[in-house]
Order: sequence, then C-alpha cells, then structure tokens
Amino acid sequence: MNTLFFLAWIYWNPNRDAFVLPFIDHPVRWYGICFAFGFIVGYIIFRHILLARLNQENIPNAKQVATSLTEQLLWFVTAGTIIGARLGHVLFYEWPRYSEDPLRIFKIWEGGLASHGGVIGILVALFLYKKFVLNKYKNISYIELLD
Repeated sequence: MNTLFFLAWIYWNPNRDAFVLPFIDHPVRWYGICFAFGFIVGYIIFRHILLARLNQENIPNAKQVATSLTEQLLWFVTAGTIIGARLGHVLFYEWPRYSEDPLRIFKIWEGGLASHGGVIGILVALFLYKKFVLNKYKNISYIELLD
C-alpha cells in the first residue's frame, strides 16, 4: 500500500527542456544531456580499461594508442547512437508519416529519437568498430567490447 501511495507523488511528465540557450533561443533537452553524459563517461571508462590492457601487453606508446582508439570509438558510438535512435523513432513509431515523405527523416530539428533504436545502432557501431579499427587486436573480442 505504501508503494502505491509513494508512486502517486511522482510527477511523470517533466519538462523536456533543461534550459534555453541565450541569444539563439534554442532549448537544450534532458535527452541530449543524458546522451552527452553517457558519451563522456563511456570515453573515460573505455580509455582507462584499454590503457590498462595495452600496458599489460607491453604495447609501445600505449597511452597514445589508447587515446586514438578511444577517440575513434567515440565517433562510431556517437554516429551509431544518433542514426539508430532516429531510425528507431521513424520505424517503430511514425513509419506511415515518414513513408509518405522520406526526406522528412533528416529533419531532426522536429524531434524524434527512440532509445531502443539507439541501442541497436550502438551494437552495429561496435561491430563495425571491431571489424575495421580493432581488427589488428585479435585478443579483444566483440563480446569484450560490448562489456
């Protein structure tokens, strides 16, 4: 009973805008802030883990290699997240609308991202990253990269 009472006090429809950028009067949404925070934290964690792994394997210039590989991963994951989230929204939620005017898919300023589409995009981006960037590091598997 107490749990239900507590849930009644949670506000389930918060404002989507965190704040508005001055001078250009453009809102910054909480969704975007969460995406950016995830990218930053992921960059820091992955670089740390990769650096430890490269040092353990006595790779020369491990710090520079880890930084370069992590920066490349950031590009792959960012693109995978944005493309996947956008396509997820288009395909899962509003396909009839976008099928009539496919160029409207590129009008990202109108909004529309789906987090589960972003997850699919990240999985594809990590696969491509492993195949094209980490291909010379055979001891790092796709499963480890997912971890």
